[in-house]
Amino acid sequence: MIELHDLSLDELLDSTTSNTDRSFSIISSSLGQYSSKKYVLVDNHKVNHAKPSPGWNRFALPVVKDENNRNIVIKNFATCRSCYATYVFTYGSTKSLNSHKCVKELSSISTSPSTKSPSLNSKINRFSSEKKKTLTSLIALWICQSIRPISIVEDEGFLNIIQQYLSWDGGLFNNIYGNDILPSRSTITREIKRQANDIREHQGVILRKGAKQECLAISSDFME
Repeated sequence: MIELHDLSLDELLDSTTSNTDRSFSIISSSLGQYSSKKYVLVDNHKVNHAKPSPGWNRFALPVVKDENNRNIVIKNFATCRSCYATYVFTYGSTKSLNSHKCVKELSSISTSPSTKSPSLNSKINRFSSEKKKTLTSLIALWICQSIRPISIVEDEGFLNIIQQYLSWDGGLFNNIYGNDILPSRSTITREIKRQANDIREHQGVILRKGAKQECLAISSDFME
């Protein structure tokens, strides 16, 4: 078993090069050079195995070898195993990893022969705009009726459920990530406002009709 040690970003870069964007470049470019032995990738053994995030299927921890040839994990960073894109992350929050669009994966899918399995784009296209609207409408209705927070659409557990459903039994959409079809918080907010306006308009028609027919009674919900 590889013995791992922790290394902070400040230790990796000197005090004049502590910019996070530069650290991305250093790690990503070094990992992309197959001849380089300074940086390697290792599995994250601290993953919550009871409820693992799907992001760790594609990401690993960047490791730098010191002068004593020790493998030292660069803390709070995760790197894509395919394209070596590197992100900052904190344990318990893998949103950036789950939403990563791997350039190499997308490229290999888009250039594969048409006789092979459908491309990612064709699979996403199967989720037509109408289906996405239906999904958004149902989620917005669920949030309102069950008094759920709008942020639930970004909840890691909710995303894991959607991802598991998409990938079950080598399903038709097993190469699609939940973030590709789930609405964002802003989209859900707009949908809730739209539904509320529709309900107000519908109820307004009923009330105006009752008033016109002089059969409208309004009472307050007040009890002593």
